[in-house]
Amino acid sequence: MKAQPARTSYTISHAQLGREDEAMMKRGSQRGKLMKRGPSWILHYSQYVMDEGQLRYLPTTKALGPWKGQGRLTKQEARTEADKIIARTNAISAVPRMRATLQQFIDTCFEPQHIAALRTKGGKAHYRTILRSHILPAFGEVKLHELTPQKVQILLSSKSETLSVGTVRHIRNVLSAIFKRAKFLGYWRGELPVDGVKCYGAEPKVQRALTALQIDMIVANLPERYRPLVRLLEATGLRISEALGLTWGRVNLTEEPMVVGEALVLKNSVYIDRSYRDGAWGPTKSAKSRRIVPLTSAGYVALQEMRERDPEAGADDPVFRARSGNPWSAHNFSTRYFKPACVAAGLAWAHVHCLRRTAASIPGMDPLVIQKVLGHADPKMTKHYQDPDLERARTQMEVVH
Repeated sequence: MKAQPARTSYTISHAQLGREDEAMMKRGSQRGKLMKRGPSWILHYSQYVMDEGQLRYLPTTKALGPWKGQGRLTKQEARTEADKIIARTNAISAVPRMRATLQQFIDTCFEPQHIAALRTKGGKAHYRTILRSHILPAFGEVKLHELTPQKVQILLSSKSETLSVGTVRHIRNVLSAIFKRAKFLGYWRGELPVDGVKCYGAEPKVQRALTALQIDMIVANLPERYRPLVRLLEATGLRISEALGLTWGRVNLTEEPMVVGEALVLKNSVYIDRSYRDGAWGPTKSAKSRRIVPLTSAGYVALQEMRERDPEAGADDPVFRARSGNPWSAHNFSTRYFKPACVAAGLAWAHVHCLRRTAASIPGMDPLVIQKVLGHADPKMTKHYQDPDLERARTQMEVVH
């Protein structure tokens, strides 16, 4: 009988077949090799990673800290740190489909393949918050194949007692994304356990647009420095992260078009291709959010005022530049200036995003135009932003009667 060649690597496909061979058992109980290299403690171990479309164990090297000098680690301290690092790798060592818990599936598949691929830092943080706060405490140790529609419904119903219906929907949507990924990878067959479940909870607060008079009242209560930002948001419907990520090289206040990268920015318009949020630059919310936005007279005046205040700013400098050279902080602007101005104007319910809703609620505007200006990937979102055109409805009702 011909001898079988020795297996040199172990992939998830082997585990899915239920083969618990020596390679799996060895890696499932590894402690790694701890050694000194230069001034640092170095750990060599096998890590569970995506490699050419497959989940594999690959050799990994990680520095743990210095073994001499300031902040040095003793060998025992380095060993403790090493054990923490490889504990999770051992815990998820080649778990077969039918034995994988939700936590293990998220660690090995959903986190590296789905969450890590999201465009924005905020999107990644949203998924991780929903997982950490709501899903993993309930289902983390439950085997994936044991999750049923009944269990999912019980979770959502329990959450509806304290959360808004919008937040409950977010929980359901994250679960849906998890099971879609599980089905794609062969961890799940048949209908998803989130199909048909109901979401209940307190109704979210009504999102309202602002009138021109209300915006004037808010602006009157703002320090003069921040007024152009509000006028720009009102006129263009930009997300505040997009406005703060705007640099002068992407602003065209002339009558001639200009080229920015591969984009042709027409006269009196701005090019939106990135954002600034939580102290970091990033891409726009979606590919559709990369767009050219025309400036109304109010938007033009707001940007012209900012240019006059900072005439020496270069093409790469933010339009709304702090003393540090970075863009303003959205959080500081909202909490320290905009919200107090709203309260002073008797509009405590208002928030910065109301300005985007205001731009989407102009009577008579074509929904397709609004979708393009706001950068919505889904036209349904544009309808969600639009308030009913009451005057047009009134006219049509008069004709009927």
